[in-house]
Amino acid sequence: RTDNNPYGPDITEKRFMAYHAIIHGATGIFFYTWDVEEYRPSGCEVPPPGCYGDARSPSFWETTKAVATELKTMTPILVSPTQTISVTTNPAIDTLVKEYNGQKYLIAANRHNSATSATFDATQLWPGEISIDVLFEGRILAIPSGYLTDDFAPYDVHVYGPLLSLIDSIPPTSNNPSDQTYFVGDLAAIP
Repeated sequence: RTDNNPYGPDITEKRFMAYHAIIHGATGIFFYTWDVEEYRPSGCEVPPPGCYGDARSPSFWETTKAVATELKTMTPILVSPTQTISVTTNPAIDTLVKEYNGQKYLIAANRHNSATSATFDATQLWPGEISIDVLFEGRILAIPSGYLTDDFAPYDVHVYGPLLSLIDSIPPTSNNPSDQTYFVGDLAAIP
């Protein structure tokens, strides 16, 4: 951040930083906190409780846990083969296409501090599909005529792909076949 905010990146920014690094080739993510004197509120010799430089900061740990949980859920996809497919012409959006369980997943990140929209050529990703899941958001988007259009807030990240293909790789929460609910992060599905 460039605004000398002692509270550090919020959940949207932290999620963006993790996914943007992955899009550009990172194979691991390390989260940390720090104490930089110039970012402390004036008159503080040590970071006040709750400031980002304080390792006890609830906001730091809650946002870190949320992003880490999401990335853990994404592990099978993230370690799967990368596909070299160009899917958008919007220069503000960086993308990564992965293939897992025979299905393609698109990770798209808005690297600008301004809202934008992007259209993706879904004919190479999900031919013949009429809609696709937006993972971790509880949305399903239509794919009219093979093109997917979505809006991005500043530093927003969207992960598109078939939820059930990912859920198939995760053990159910119950051994009772009539009561099988699968949880993927905050997503739940009953096949």
